[in-house]
Amino acid sequence: QGKKLPSVFGTSEPQENAANLRTRGFELSVKWQDKFLLAHRPFEYRVGFTLADNITEITKFDNPDGQIDQFYKGKRLGEIWGYTVEGFFQTDTKYLDHADQTKVNRRIQRNYLINHPVAGDIKFKDLDGNEEISPGDKTLSNPGDLRIIGNTSPRYSCSLNLGFNYSGFDFSAFFQGIMKRDWWPGKDNSFFWGPFTRQYENFYPKSIEQNSWTPENPTSNIPRLNASDKYTNSASTRWLTSSDYLSINNITVGYTLPQQLVKKVMLDKVRVYFTADNVALISARKGLDPRQSYISATTALYTPIRTISGGISLTF
Repeated sequence: QGKKLPSVFGTSEPQENAANLRTRGFELSVKWQDKFLLAHRPFEYRVGFTLADNITEITKFDNPDGQIDQFYKGKRLGEIWGYTVEGFFQTDTKYLDHADQTKVNRRIQRNYLINHPVAGDIKFKDLDGNEEISPGDKTLSNPGDLRIIGNTSPRYSCSLNLGFNYSGFDFSAFFQGIMKRDWWPGKDNSFFWGPFTRQYENFYPKSIEQNSWTPENPTSNIPRLNASDKYTNSASTRWLTSSDYLSINNITVGYTLPQQLVKKVMLDKVRVYFTADNVALISARKGLDPRQSYISATTALYTPIRTISGGISLTF
């Protein structure tokens, strides 16, 4: 990301190698393998564990005003700046007792449909106490009511590898996970917002009606159902979710036939095995796989596919 240029430039800033950054972290790898006798037969087992973490921080960038939508000295990569949400307005007139929210989104300033909050709209918290919800100058010295509410960078990547061999049987399992990561859907994520992002959107999440705010459902997670909502386009704590997860990537079970049997058919080794990939996923984030890689806010790559297979390995 290059230095922010004036609007008279006529286009977005070109990308350039303009920032200095520093990454600090650690990597830990621990392995243990041993064996003991179980029912007069050797039981061999192994355990491997890895843990890694790093933080990348900008140490130099030409941003004298400290604009928060640019790189700035001290910025951690992955920062999410957003508003703090107190809940929803429960009546059409409650906005009169609350800080003015018209500067949260350009659509409100343009008197788009309704130029003030009504029942079922998001209520943002006035953090700077000036009776106005706004992004200020979008600078470090005046961020208005914006704060760092999360970070998209994965933290504490870990894995666990288990296995054993006993009496011809072998077993292995591989677990992998991210212990800390924040996720906000983004203002153009059609898969999450449906009609809230664009009034002409033709994709509607299955649960959107039953989860939307109504007078009978005042504690819902989604605002009142309406087209192209003017408040969901701003990052906030309301839909900031944990994107950490633990996945069972692989389980393999095998059996090697006794040597005296395979020798009779002129073979050195015969092993039968079954293996499963992408067995299970444990995550607080529902509906979307946290392992997805996003090309853009609306386009995601395929997630890992669950496969189950088996085979016979013959060694001559």
